[in-house]
Amino acid sequence: MTMKKTTTVSLILLVCTAFFCPSCVLYRAVAYGSEDIYDYRVFPQDTIRRSGTPWHFAEQAPGDRLLDTLVWDANIYVDSSLYDPERRMTLGELMAGGGPGSIIVVQNDTIKFEQYYGGFDRSTVSNIFSVSKSLTSLLCGVAVREGYIRSTDDPVTDYIPELLKSDTMFRHLTVEHLLQSRSGLKFNENYSINPFSGMARLYYGPDAMAVVRRLKFRKKPGEVHYYSSMDSQILGMVIERATGRSYAEYMQEKIWEPLGMEYDASVSLDDSRHRVAKCYGGITTCAIDLAKIGRLYLNRGNWNGRQIVDTAWVEKSICRDNINYFYAYCWYNASHPIVNAEGTSEFFGDWHQVAERFDELGVPKDGRMFYTVGWRKGDNAIGRELGPGYNAEGLYGQYIYILPQKNLVIVRLGERKQYEYVSCFDKLALEYLPEVF
Repeated sequence: MTMKKTTTVSLILLVCTAFFCPSCVLYRAVAYGSEDIYDYRVFPQDTIRRSGTPWHFAEQAPGDRLLDTLVWDANIYVDSSLYDPERRMTLGELMAGGGPGSIIVVQNDTIKFEQYYGGFDRSTVSNIFSVSKSLTSLLCGVAVREGYIRSTDDPVTDYIPELLKSDTMFRHLTVEHLLQSRSGLKFNENYSINPFSGMARLYYGPDAMAVVRRLKFRKKPGEVHYYSSMDSQILGMVIERATGRSYAEYMQEKIWEPLGMEYDASVSLDDSRHRVAKCYGGITTCAIDLAKIGRLYLNRGNWNGRQIVDTAWVEKSICRDNINYFYAYCWYNASHPIVNAEGTSEFFGDWHQVAERFDELGVPKDGRMFYTVGWRKGDNAIGRELGPGYNAEGLYGQYIYILPQKNLVIVRLGERKQYEYVSCFDKLALEYLPEVF
C-alpha cells in the first residue's frame, strides 16, 4: 500500500478542522485523502460474515494451467501512445501492472488461472467500489423475490416517507428508476478532490441520510439516464427499510451464507452512530468470493438447485438497451463500437446491428477487423464472434466479468486501473479459452 500524501496547505486545513469538527467532511477528506482500496481501514465497518459451509471451485491441475505460461500481445493499454508492436508478456505480468491485487479465471466451475500481486493472497480483502452497486442490485432482487419490496414500480417514499418533506418530486421516484440510474436527482458523480462536492459529502460525510434529504431534482424521474452513486445509495436504504435489517445482515443471510463464501466481508458505514451502509461503493471482499457472484449470475440466479434471485431479475440485469448506454440494474452490458467513415465511434447492442452497419458503410467483408471490444474498419478479418457478455465494474478496474457463451467468470481486483481490462478479458476468451459445448 502506498501512503497517502498531503500538501502543506492540506496539513494546515487538517489541523484547523480537527480542532473544530473531527467528524466533518473536510476533516475526513483531508485526513483520509483520495479514495483507495484500503479505505475499510478508516471508515467504520459492518461485517458480512463468511458462510458456515464454504463452497469451493474445482481447481485445474497445475500442469494443465496453460494460462500460467501463455505469452500474448500486451497492447491493452488505456493510453494508445504506449502501443509497442513488440510488447509481449504473460497474463500474470500484464495483470501485475495494476499494482497490488488479484485475478481469478473460472471456466466450467474450474479455476484455470489464479494469481496475486503486491502482498495479496486468496484471503486478502479490498474495497471493490462500484462493484458494490451490482451487489446492491442483487440484494434488491432478493428483497423483491421475498416480497419485502412489493414491486420495482413502488415509489421510494413507500419505504422512506420522510423524503416527501424534502421534495414532493420524490413521490415519482421509483425503485426501478434507482436500478436503472434514471432518478433525475441533482447529484454530480465527481471524483475530484473538492471536499464540498456532492460525491465527497456522500463518501466522507458522517450522515448519509442528511445528504439524501438535501437532494433536489434536475429532471423528472425516468426521463434521462445519468450514472449516479446516489441512486444506489438510496436503493440500499430502501432495502434496509423494507426488510427491517441492516444491509450487512441481509447480505450475509441471503448471499454470503447460501453461496458458501469463504471469507468475511464488510461494508463501510457513514459513521458509528448513524450506521448507514455505503452500498454504492463501500463493500470490501476478496476475489474468490466475488467469483461466486459471477457463477450465480452465470446460472441465472440459481445456486446448486436453489433459486437465490429470480431468473427474470438476472435477465433484466443483462438486457441490452442503448437508452441506458448498456447499463441495466447496475450491471454493464458489453457494447460494440465500430468506427464510421468520419472516424467517430458508434455503439450497438448486438453483432447483427454491427454487421448491418458495416453493410451500410460499404466495408467489404475482407476489410472488417474484429477487435475484442467490437468491430472497426480495418485490414483483416477474423471469422469468430463473442456473444454478449456483461460485467460489474469498480472505480480502479475492479471487475466481475461474465461470458455465458464460454461458461466463464473472471474477477480482477487491484489498486489502480492500468488497462482496458474488458478488452483483455474478451481477447483471452476469444483466442485462448476453449468453446463450451
